[in-house]
Amino acid sequence: MLSNATVGGTSSDSSTIAASTASEIPAIEAPRDSADVSRVDPTPAIPVAGDDANAKQAVIDLIEQIGFSGIDAGTLAGTRRQQPGSPLYVAFADARRRQMPLRAARLRELLAAS
Repeated sequence: MLSNATVGGTSSDSSTIAASTASEIPAIEAPRDSADVSRVDPTPAIPVAGDDANAKQAVIDLIEQIGFSGIDAGTLAGTRRQQPGSPLYVAFADARRRQMPLRAARLRELLAAS
């Protein structure tokens, strides 16, 4: 259980730095307003496709609540853009190989190009 987890390390004076619970670890907020568009969005992006606009928006909202960027990837018929071998799939695989999550701007670019 995270409430009993300890995150720690050693500082230069050999004292232990620790957070006794996950709630004590500071959260990193992703930029959400248009003024922040010029900065690099550190939030990994997840494409969401569906035929029901309300359901798709509910899923995007959940994705964003857990700290990711939910990106509308169109209809179910358009999910071919995410299939193995597609530029989007290759970009996700390459990002994972490099341990650098795909960001929202790049995901939108790939969706627009396909």
